[in-house]
Amino acid sequence: MFVNVKLTKVCQLVLCTLFVLTAFAIFSIPAFAFSEDCAVTAAENTMNVEPVVSDGPVDVVLVKNGAEYEYSYFPVECSEFLSYAGITLTEIDKLSVATDTILYDNMMIDISTVEYKHYTVEEPAPYGYDLIEVDTIPKGEMKVLTEGTDGVKKVSYIEKTVDGMVTEKEIIAEEIITQPINGTAEYGVGGTITASDGTVYTYSYKKYMEATAYTYVPGLTTMTTATGATLAKGIVAVDPDVIPLHTEMYIASDTFEYGYGVAGDTGGAIKGDIIDLAFMSYDECIQFGRRNIWVYILD
Repeated sequence: MFVNVKLTKVCQLVLCTLFVLTAFAIFSIPAFAFSEDCAVTAAENTMNVEPVVSDGPVDVVLVKNGAEYEYSYFPVECSEFLSYAGITLTEIDKLSVATDTILYDNMMIDISTVEYKHYTVEEPAPYGYDLIEVDTIPKGEMKVLTEGTDGVKKVSYIEKTVDGMVTEKEIIAEEIITQPINGTAEYGVGGTITASDGTVYTYSYKKYMEATAYTYVPGLTTMTTATGATLAKGIVAVDPDVIPLHTEMYIASDTFEYGYGVAGDTGGAIKGDIIDLAFMSYDECIQFGRRNIWVYILD
């Protein structure tokens, strides 16, 4: 009898132990799985969270006519907030946001006053020039001979202002009241000239100048010019302030043709509208002497 009781107690103890272990095995696994699922769900929820709109006051900056005003107000529609701020929009007011926009924190609302003004004023009507085409001044240049007189015109404008500052201005009509009187001016057009050998030269302008002659004289002059070229016919000594060095030209008059030349030398006596033409002999220089001649400055 004692043995049976003892065995019974042992069996009860074993059964209790097995029950506890089984219960632990059953409930611990789902608990672990549940914790993992919760962690995943929480992570997903964090990524898809939408901002929560607060029912409390938000900070708003209102800008009107360039001045800033700070408010703390509930997140209502902009139109309701403007009523609270004591602002009534007029036809010339421009709001930076829609009136049904809900206020949010650090929001800026700009109200600009836009106005359009029409006005008419009298202004000078500038004169122009009646042009006389010539080939004695550089091509494309103009030389004024007589000045003109401005007239008077009536000009109508439309002007847009934003917060009192002019942002756009447009002429919508003009009317001449007094006609201007034009001046006169010469306008350089250049031209062409044909040499005796048939060569056609295109020039920017021509200049009437005094010409002298020079040549190489052993012991007195050198064969090397101011530009480093060798003295030869076609080299022309110039005043660089009048004709820049290296300028190409054609030189002739009604009774004499020197031909093509290049500004390749200078001289102490060559100042202003004087040029010195190089010849290959002393006799040619004596024959040429000193004469007036046309110098065609080539393009």
